[in-house]
Amino acid sequence: MRDDDDPFRRHLDDYAAVGRDGAVPPMVHEIYRRGRRHQRLQTVTWGVVGVLTLIATFLAGMVVRDQTDPAAAGVAIPTTTMPPATTSNPLLGLGTSTTNPFGSTTLDPFATTTTLYSYTTSSYSYTTTTYSYTTTTTAAPYAPPLESGKHSVIITSISGRQVKFDKVEFFRGDAAAREASRDGRSVTNGYYIRNENPALRTFTAADGIRVQATNRTMDKSGSPGTLTTVTLNQLAGKMPDSSTLFRITLSSGKITAITEYNLG
Repeated sequence: MRDDDDPFRRHLDDYAAVGRDGAVPPMVHEIYRRGRRHQRLQTVTWGVVGVLTLIATFLAGMVVRDQTDPAAAGVAIPTTTMPPATTSNPLLGLGTSTTNPFGSTTLDPFATTTTLYSYTTSSYSYTTTTYSYTTTTTAAPYAPPLESGKHSVIITSISGRQVKFDKVEFFRGDAAAREASRDGRSVTNGYYIRNENPALRTFTAADGIRVQATNRTMDKSGSPGTLTTVTLNQLAGKMPDSSTLFRITLSSGKITAITEYNLG
């Protein structure tokens, strides 16, 4: 405040102008002194309040930014530039202006709520195992039809009246030596068996079939190689091994006789 704007100062000047300064009452001097002191006290008080307000505002902004940084979260923070603020302070006098030292005001970044989503992606690896199967189909050996007559066979099974057998060729004496030599084999006990086709055939036994087997096969007493007459079921119960040789007789597609060879 300028002295020429001070009403107390003008009052004292008026007294001085008329040469009556010495006549100024002491009360006027006291009022003037107290008024000036009151003005200075108000000026300091408002200045301190303004500084503290600015500091509190700055610290509050720092706390908010420390708790959540909008820039780090990807939130755009718009700003608006504010013009210098002019305030009339009666303690500083009319016409005195102060400029806002902060220049611009930052809008509240929390005015808009931004929700962040966290996604977890799981990746699965699958292993497919492919199994390869190889199926081997072996064609059954071809079994040519058998004509009626006598045939050397090795019986493999007897089930009821069904007789399953493998047809072979049987040689004795000189014929055995000759055929074995032709095949690159040797003769055993004066005979030779050739089996070029392992095909199995099944024939039905005729009613009244005649069956003869050695005492050895039927576990009977007497000479082992002697033939004894048995039933088809009895022969089935004593089913001989794969080396036992029989001669069967076919007639009209049925087995009419079975006779064991005495190879012992």
